[in-house]
Amino acid sequence: MRSGINFSESLYYSVPHHLCRLEVQVQATRESVAVFYKGQQVARHPRNHLRGQYTTNTTQSERLLQWGCSIGPDTHKLVEIMLSRKRHPEKAYRSCLGLLNLAKQYDNNRLNNACRRAIEINSPNYRSVKSILSKRLDNLVETPETLDQRHQSLLNDHDNIRGPMYYH
Repeated sequence: MRSGINFSESLYYSVPHHLCRLEVQVQATRESVAVFYKGQQVARHPRNHLRGQYTTNTTQSERLLQWGCSIGPDTHKLVEIMLSRKRHPEKAYRSCLGLLNLAKQYDNNRLNNACRRAIEINSPNYRSVKSILSKRLDNLVETPETLDQRHQSLLNDHDNIRGPMYYH
């Protein structure tokens, strides 16, 4: 089961992200939809009767943002961007989960650097981050300190800079 439940009426209800691709049980009444996993209720939503609509708990977005924050500030920022680019944030959950699950394959520092690079190149999405990591382009991300050092060394090596000895 994905991170949502789809009834034949084209209605979508969110479930916690850790239940992706797992089988859940659904109990629907006219007023509500309850979702159970191994006998424990994991979600409850008011019943939505508008076709093609998404119903979600706002805590899902908050969880994704907190998870991103635990990896690093740029990962958090990228999750924010991904959620905000969709009219319905629920449609970005799978991409966000894919992004955050990259932390199982790569360490947090590399993932955070890849997110920073994806934001810098204006391609803030899962596919770009995955590509950056697989090609090891996350190592090319410069911190403000290394950028400062590089700019300083460029200034020092310039032919038009004479230094203090020139004037004595």
